[in-house]
Amino acid sequence: DALKVAHEQVKAAYKKALTLPEVSTDEQQVYYYIQCLKNDYYAYLYDGAGRYNGAIRTGELTDATHRGYWFYLTAGEVEGEYYIHNYFGHGLAIGVDGRYLYGSKDAVAFTISISEDGSGFNIGNADGAWGVQSASTAYAQFSSSASALWNFVLIGRFSEQGIAPVAPVVTDGVYYDLLGRPVQNPTAGIYIHNGRKVIVK
Repeated sequence: DALKVAHEQVKAAYKKALTLPEVSTDEQQVYYYIQCLKNDYYAYLYDGAGRYNGAIRTGELTDATHRGYWFYLTAGEVEGEYYIHNYFGHGLAIGVDGRYLYGSKDAVAFTISISEDGSGFNIGNADGAWGVQSASTAYAQFSSSASALWNFVLIGRFSEQGIAPVAPVVTDGVYYDLLGRPVQNPTAGIYIHNGRKVIVK
């Protein structure tokens, strides 16, 4: 029991305080993965067949370079509000259709706030909050009764000239960003390290 307590104390001491995610501007796009802390899945824009085409689902991050998992934020009309866009949404913000979140419906502004215990983010507005069907299923949902905590994992910042492909790397122990540039002090985000993609939290 004493070891468990000590372990939790060490974890708490090294845990970085959350800050609200950055918005993208005309000069710079700031991309994030949106991770559901209820099931450790990542949100992505579903581009399959059927009625849920264009819906936001959650699943394992099997391909970190798949742009369906890439999201960015723009400022809403009111302070504290954000529009959440998916890379594949072609500029469209996420909207709500019944209980589901879509990347192709009328844009909805959401508030993003840090939870009281500082462990994640709440995403919602006066009508409801982002949630998931259950801890084990895939669809992100919008509900007035059930919500989930989320995390914004920084992918990187890119100029509006375009996103360059990842440069080839060698196993030299250096961390590289997704543009292949060496990073001396990696912060939270995804990097290439010794030829493999790694997530720094």
